[in-house]
Amino acid sequence: MKKGYLLFILSCSISIVFAQTLFTYGNKKVEVQEFKTAFHKNTDQNTIQKIDRDKFLQTYITYKLKLEAAIDEKLNQTTSFISENNNFKRQLAETIINNQANENILLQEAFDRSKKDILVQQIFIEFGNDTLAAFNKINAEYRKLKSGTSFSELAVTISSDSISNVSKGIIGYITVFSLPYEIENIIYRLTPGTFSTPYKSKFGYHIFKILAVRSAAGRRMINQILLPFPVKITPEGKMKQAVLADSIFQQLKRGLPFTEAQHKFNNNQNTNIEIGVGEFNTVFESKVYQMKLVNEITEPFETAYGFNIVQLQKILPLPVSANDSYIREQVEKGDRLSLAKKELLNKWKKQLSFREAKINIDSLKKYIDFALHHYKWQTSIKDSTSLFYIKNQKVTAIEFKNYIQQFPVFKISEQLKSFQDQKSSEYYRMHIEEFDKKAKEQITDFFNANLLFAVMNIHVWNKTESDTAGLKKYFIENTQKYLWQKGFSAVTVSASNESVAKEIAGKIQSQPDSWKTILANYSAFANADSGRFETDRLKQFQNITLKKNMLINPLKSEQNVYVFYYITDIHTETEQKTFEEAKGLVITDYQSVVEKNWILDLHQKYPVKINYAVKNSIK
Repeated sequence: MKKGYLLFILSCSISIVFAQTLFTYGNKKVEVQEFKTAFHKNTDQNTIQKIDRDKFLQTYITYKLKLEAAIDEKLNQTTSFISENNNFKRQLAETIINNQANENILLQEAFDRSKKDILVQQIFIEFGNDTLAAFNKINAEYRKLKSGTSFSELAVTISSDSISNVSKGIIGYITVFSLPYEIENIIYRLTPGTFSTPYKSKFGYHIFKILAVRSAAGRRMINQILLPFPVKITPEGKMKQAVLADSIFQQLKRGLPFTEAQHKFNNNQNTNIEIGVGEFNTVFESKVYQMKLVNEITEPFETAYGFNIVQLQKILPLPVSANDSYIREQVEKGDRLSLAKKELLNKWKKQLSFREAKINIDSLKKYIDFALHHYKWQTSIKDSTSLFYIKNQKVTAIEFKNYIQQFPVFKISEQLKSFQDQKSSEYYRMHIEEFDKKAKEQITDFFNANLLFAVMNIHVWNKTESDTAGLKKYFIENTQKYLWQKGFSAVTVSASNESVAKEIAGKIQSQPDSWKTILANYSAFANADSGRFETDRLKQFQNITLKKNMLINPLKSEQNVYVFYYITDIHTETEQKTFEEAKGLVITDYQSVVEKNWILDLHQKYPVKINYAVKNSIK
């Protein structure tokens, strides 16, 4: 019954002001267009027959009266109500923003890229103390590449990192999500044998080259035993670790469970790891991907961190569509979606009429210095000083001070820009209905649905269920409505699979009085209950002649569990239900009575007047 009210409100709660008043209630009025909009939203367009307008009008009047009562009782001002509506608004805003950021395009792009791995080589020059020198150097090497100089030769002789000198700049295979999105874009847009223009990262300049492309190797779930190296390990210490690693490996070969060895030699640390291409160093990755069988174990191997022994737990399936949960999770938590959203900020700021106030950055820095360090600088900035405006609402220095105390940095201008972006984003999200018509309708629907649910809980549902005396009185006055029809009593069992169901059925058939004891041994796989059933309500039994002590073989239900019945008694006559047996139906019927009386009270409190001339003109 509660769901019915929510479905109704979600389908018809919309308020638009038009000229013709259809009806008034108390001092409020409802325009004809609002009613027509609600009516057509409740009309099944796929059938010829429509909802009777007169009947719907009465339903809609009742709905408006209930909402008015909820507002009068200030149910929309409770903490829980406000929290639920704000949470819904945030979730809706995030969905809308994801669409604005073309999330579906990003998902498809990520899925397409997940199908292949790319072997990458790079030339890297870090900034050092002279960024201009690094810039000139990378461009000089780029010109050499364009003239035909070997990429590998330059990677060894020019790259400023020791790893590139050894590997000839080969950083290994990468795949989607292995690298920052900006770099991933550069690499996936190259073809084998080609190289990129110089790219500036946080650390220096890069030139990337594609050496090879292969079908995606996918992801692996592994277990690991790691014998870590101390910070300053001696050759003798490393040799001892190597001997221990080999001893562990030999024990594993003789049958020692991997988890037991793991707990013993890793101090009970959980080292289950999900690994993908390009996420670990090439030595570790190559050892993992050489394993082809589940539970296969590598021989001990050395990395910079220590000696490793790895067990393959699972070969995870590759994504099969852009809606794959792994693809979606990585896109939504990664930098590609956040970058796309960041680009939306400039558009939002225009919609928010964002404008900066005229302030002196040095004065603002002194104000912040005082807030953070209590330096007693003289400054013109006060707590109430306006820093910028959103929809003509000023954002003040004290708000920025509170923000910067959470995220202190040295460059005030950069922090102020971040603060402006955050406040603009927050305002847009929490006022999404101002910028999206459909969002406004959905938020109104949700608001009214929650309001209706809250007021119905107070005046009907909770009130009815707690009125034990009223329920019993109603039952006594209407006992003929609550009769058992012809049927049977039975033990009914639900099991997770057919073989378990049949096994339990056999034991119950031989010892029916011990069914509870029997089920206790299968608590992880099945549950059971006993009760009385009416044959005409169970379609699968209407053509079966039921007998006492009869077993109905397990049937697969819509919920993919196997259900069987053991018949303990047959009922050939109608019988009176007890109050407890009929309680569910009594509550539902009594709720209708309570609700009807409440609606009469609402009509007294908010008198309704229908404009019949307008009503009769509705088509």
